Amino acid sequence: MRQKLTIEEVRIEFKKRGYDLLENIYINNRTKMKAVNQEGYFISTNVNNLKLNRIPKIFYPSNPYTIENIKLYLIKNNIPLELFSNKYKYKGMKSKLLFKSNEGYLIPTTLDNIIQNHYFSPFYTTNEYTIYNINIYLSNNNIPYKLLSKKYTNNKNKLKWECDKGHVFKMNWLNFYSGNRCSICAIENIKDKLKFPLDEAKQIFTNAGYEPLFEKYNNQTEKLTGKTKEGYLIFSTVERLKNKKAPLFHKANPYTIHNIVLYLQINNINIKLLSNKYIGNKKPLEWECNENNHKFKMSWDNFLQGQRCHACYLESHQGVNHPNYKSSKTDKERMFNRYQLYGENMINWRINIFIRDNRICQCCNIKKKNINAHHLNSWDWSIDERFNINNGTTLCEDCHKLFHKLYGRGNNTKEQYKEFVKKFNENQDNIINKVI
Repeated sequence: MRQKLTIEEVRIEFKKRGYDLLENIYINNRTKMKAVNQEGYFISTNVNNLKLNRIPKIFYPSNPYTIENIKLYLIKNNIPLELFSNKYKYKGMKSKLLFKSNEGYLIPTTLDNIIQNHYFSPFYTTNEYTIYNINIYLSNNNIPYKLLSKKYTNNKNKLKWECDKGHVFKMNWLNFYSGNRCSICAIENIKDKLKFPLDEAKQIFTNAGYEPLFEKYNNQTEKLTGKTKEGYLIFSTVERLKNKKAPLFHKANPYTIHNIVLYLQINNINIKLLSNKYIGNKKPLEWECNENNHKFKMSWDNFLQGQRCHACYLESHQGVNHPNYKSSKTDKERMFNRYQLYGENMINWRINIFIRDNRICQCCNIKKKNINAHHLNSWDWSIDERFNINNGTTLCEDCHKLFHKLYGRGNNTKEQYKEFVKKFNENQDNIINKVI
């Protein structure tokens, strides 16, 4: 029968293999006993395993001292992490443990990653504590912002924030971590830096030819009101007036309607503006002619160019006042010519030409939506050919205008048309540029 070893003999067996036995109670060779190696890590094994050279693992689920050994490993290797987990699960080196950094961030990772120096950032997609870590970051760096989002997807997806001034905005973590902050606050800070003294701002308005109509001033980007010597109101920034004048009539000027009314008074224009909103110089405004009470629509751009009430124009250019009035004609002749020009003969002539030419411009050979019927020998002198289909051709609106800009209106001939088509086809760009 094999003699039982004494506790001292057991201690020697542990010592031979580099372990110091920490227990004094020994029952038999299968009794698991606590020991420590030369590095200070704890193991639990029996004499039989030692004799069979079964070296116990320092980090292993069956080692009840694994948690203590991990903590010791962190200290010995100066790893700035504190172990929060109190259990070491069955997956061994691949099982996730929870660590806490010196800054207070929670980092779930494996012991295998720790040993291989594969450290993870506190802020990553698979870290369930990333939102918690971002709040720790704000606290550690004394950033007076509040994170409103409860879920972190990745560093490029936007999170919801609130700054210390109550502005709520969205920004991804990558930009925030890089130092970007509330854009509203940034704009306000820029405006504060651009601020002039009130007296200096007023002087800039005066130097530009405007009377300042403001008593408060915040910064260069703030729009302020000024007045010209004629009484027109402008709405502009100090920065703009340092370089150029402010527009009197513009959709960005809220006083444009006031300025148009003043323009009518200053220039003694007997027309009333009915519109109370200005959209742009190409958009029609409503007007009323005070003399004849005609209501009409016209853009401000056309009005400035001198155009006025069309109904008044027609009334003042009828009969003997018409520029083409011929006193030698009788009323019967005038009625006959009017019928010819606007009656069925003219309509049929145009339709027949369109059908013959298939609505294709005979100059540029393009089929267009806006098409005109053109007299080769013009209407005014070639009376016998007015409704002769052979005296007509199809021109697009652009070519038709171009022809009359070159040869005028009236006294036109077939020879002019042939010359025009030849020039157009030979040197299209030059002929267009010449007219323009």
